[in-house]
Amino acid sequence: MIRVLGLTFLMSVLLLAAGCGDDSSDSAEMSFRQKVALAEKETDPGTRARRLITIGRSQGKAGDELGAEGTLRSAAKACKKVTDPAGRAKLYAFLTDAYAQLGSRSSATRNASLATEAAREVEDPAEKPRALARVAMAQNAAENADLAAELLREAEQLAGQLEDVFAAVLVLIDVADGFQKLDDAAEADRVLNAALELAATIEDPRGRSGLIGEAAVKLHGMDKAAKSTKTFELALKTAGTIEEPTSRVYALADLSEQLSKVGNHAKARQVLTEAKGLTEKIVEKDLQGQAIRKIREMIYELPDAS
Repeated sequence: MIRVLGLTFLMSVLLLAAGCGDDSSDSAEMSFRQKVALAEKETDPGTRARRLITIGRSQGKAGDELGAEGTLRSAAKACKKVTDPAGRAKLYAFLTDAYAQLGSRSSATRNASLATEAAREVEDPAEKPRALARVAMAQNAAENADLAAELLREAEQLAGQLEDVFAAVLVLIDVADGFQKLDDAAEADRVLNAALELAATIEDPRGRSGLIGEAAVKLHGMDKAAKSTKTFELALKTAGTIEEPTSRVYALADLSEQLSKVGNHAKARQVLTEAKGLTEKIVEKDLQGQAIRKIREMIYELPDAS
């Protein structure tokens, strides 16, 4: 009897030590404190900030607003130490969204301003407009819709100055997505049409098909399913003009991933099946083998059509 009681007591102690069976708020807070302490040990300020923001968001969702505020203040200190302006802008935008989620308008506004300042410091001509489009959404999260629209127009203007057409199209797609999130459907359509027109000027059909496919993904996210489907059809038609078998196989594989991204797994599987058949036309055996393995892996990993 003594042995049984002793064993029961030992098991109880072990369960308590492991936190099993304890769903109290104190236990949850301890868990958050441990995560914060671990994140604070990150030597890279960008990684530290990102982890702390993620934890802070989780605390907010769990109802621990006071704890979330403290964690996000620590994240803000880490953001400040990030030397790369593009990275700093992205982190401040992430932080703004976290504060907006908490309902802290003043903190969201302050960090949205810091995100905007960092984005304006970006020197790379291709990265700067994308950074501005990104922080525009931070301004929107901080309920500064007019400034968000202004930043999107500035990003669009900078995109028009880019010599790299690929980069310009990607910026315009981001800008169109931004206007859609501002509930400005007319501007979103205008900019996206401009992106598609610009993509059509790219001579390389593989690059052209990929960018058109990216636009189709964005259209789906903008709740424009019918236009997204037509844009995917254009992307597939463009890929079909690629004469070199290897390039066409990989272009189709890329489009399959994009189709799967929007949940059209049946069409993605159909495209992969077409790509698999085309591998027979690849003359070089090494390249053929690589292509076959890639397609097989993609078919295996593709979710079942629903």
